[in-house]
Amino acid sequence: MDSTKQSILTKYEQYKYPSKEIFISKHTEHWRLLRELYEREDTGEIPIPAIPLISSNYPNPFNPSTTIAFSIPETGRVNVSIYNIRGQRVKTLYNEDLERGHHCLVWDGRDEGNRNVASGVNFIRLDAAGKSSIRKAMLLK
Repeated sequence: MDSTKQSILTKYEQYKYPSKEIFISKHTEHWRLLRELYEREDTGEIPIPAIPLISSNYPNPFNPSTTIAFSIPETGRVNVSIYNIRGQRVKTLYNEDLERGHHCLVWDGRDEGNRNVASGVNFIRLDAAGKSSIRKAMLLK
């Protein structure tokens, strides 16, 4: 190792459950869902939820952009907008008719005036079929 460079030290601590029973009680639901997924007959199709749903935005936290994955149960008008922590609309990403199914949009971290949005929490709101879905998105610079 070069003597002019200093090594980096990190501290890692692993969480330990006080007992096996507590561990099992905390993870029983998760294991049940995993078993359902493995035992389900794989048709290759992802079911469409009965209500509009933002399934994820990735990466999150993000910089400079995030991909928003969402599903809508029926064809119709869809509005996807970004709001800041004060509830002010920052940008409308989509406001048109869209076929039922799974979709993705990309938000580049800019507002309606094409200015960079400040670091912090923003909210993605999906409105479709008379219902809404909201998800947090963290912009870090």
